[in-house]
Amino acid sequence: MVSTLAPALRLPRERAAPRDRAARPDFGEVAAEHLDAVYRYVHGMVRESELAQDLTAGAFEKALRAWDSYRPERSRPQTWLCSIARNVVLDHWRSERRRRDGFEALAAEAVGAPASGEPAARRAGGRVASLRAPG
Repeated sequence: MVSTLAPALRLPRERAAPRDRAARPDFGEVAAEHLDAVYRYVHGMVRESELAQDLTAGAFEKALRAWDSYRPERSRPQTWLCSIARNVVLDHWRSERRRRDGFEALAAEAVGAPASGEPAARRAGGRVASLRAPG
């Protein structure tokens, strides 16, 4: 049996005409409408209110800078904003991991243990390394 959609698939698709800039929603309106939803999305990922507020603000800052690249025909504003927010959260986690790994390497160096993948406190036999200069 031939699908009833087959003839429709053979028809040439018309390209969507670029939207007039005047028809685009204002960023301020979009931000006000979706701020709470994006905050809830970020808070669900990080589970800390102050951090979620900071990351949400960073996401909206990036979205404002990238507003000219937003294409309403490709996604809803909330979807676009949440994808930016997700990337901001992932960047934050990567940054925190690098910072933590750097501190562990410093602690391992202070106690004379080689830096490896295991936490510095475990390598140091449970001792807490002091990073203060003798004085």
